[in-house]
Amino acid sequence: MMPAHTFLAAFAVDLAVGNTVKGMPIKAATIGNYLRDTATLLENFCGRDPRYTNQADHDLALPIRAVLNECKRHENMPHQVDPYTIEMHATLVALNAATNAHMDGLHCAMEDWFNLSTYLGFCLREWAQEDDFRRLASGGEIAPNGTKRAFTLDDIRLFHSGIRPFLIDAMARSNVKFSWQKNHDHGEENCFPAIPITLPLMLCGVSITSSADSHGLSVWTRPIFHSQCTKVPLVKSFSFTAKSLLLPFEPWPRRFTT
Repeated sequence: MMPAHTFLAAFAVDLAVGNTVKGMPIKAATIGNYLRDTATLLENFCGRDPRYTNQADHDLALPIRAVLNECKRHENMPHQVDPYTIEMHATLVALNAATNAHMDGLHCAMEDWFNLSTYLGFCLREWAQEDDFRRLASGGEIAPNGTKRAFTLDDIRLFHSGIRPFLIDAMARSNVKFSWQKNHDHGEENCFPAIPITLPLMLCGVSITSSADSHGLSVWTRPIFHSQCTKVPLVKSFSFTAKSLLLPFEPWPRRFTT
C-alpha cells in the first residue's frame, strides 16, 4: 500500500491544475494550507501528520515538496501563460467550421495563430510583436544580431520541384528561416514537407499576413483583438515585406487550416 504522503502529493497536483471548488488553479501557499487542513483531519485517525515520511522529519515528504516547489517555480516565471490544450483547439476549429466564420474574424484569426504555436512550436515573438509601441514599420523589436525578432515573408519560401509556385495546391515543401534564436544559431533554415499536417499549418502564417494586405493594413497584419468592437490589439503579427514572393494565390482569398 502506498504511503499517505503519496496520496497527499497526488491531491496537491489535483489542486494545482484547477480541480477546486471554483474550478480554478490555486497558488502553492494555498495548496499548502489545503494539505495542512487535510493532515489535521487525518491525524485524528492515524495519530500522526501524514505529510511527513517520519514523525521526526522537519521537511515535508519528498513527493509533496516536489509538487509545491514546482508550483512556486511556475508562479515566479515572468510572462507566464495559462495552457492552451489540443482539446480547446479542436473545439475552436469545429466552431469555425460549424458557423462558417469569416476568414478575417476573431475566431479564424485565433485558429491560425494557435495552429502555428500549438502544432509547429513557434514562439510568440517569432510570429508577433507583443507591445503596442513596437510597430514593425518603424523598426520593430530588434534581436542582438540586428535582425527583427518576428518573421517576415522574406523568411518563408515555398517550393515545387525547386521552383517557387504560384498555386497553393502545387506546393511541395516550405522553408522557414530563423534570423535570430536563443541558441545563437542565427539564420538556421528548416524545411517543412508537404504532408497533411505541416504544410496547411505553415500556410496559416501566410494567411495571417496576406489577408491583412487585402485590407490595406501595412503595419498591423492579422491582429487578434480583445473584442471586435474596441479593436484593441492583443497580438500584432510579423511585418509584411515581401508579398510579391507569394502572390497571386488562386483562388483568393482562401482559408488554410487543418
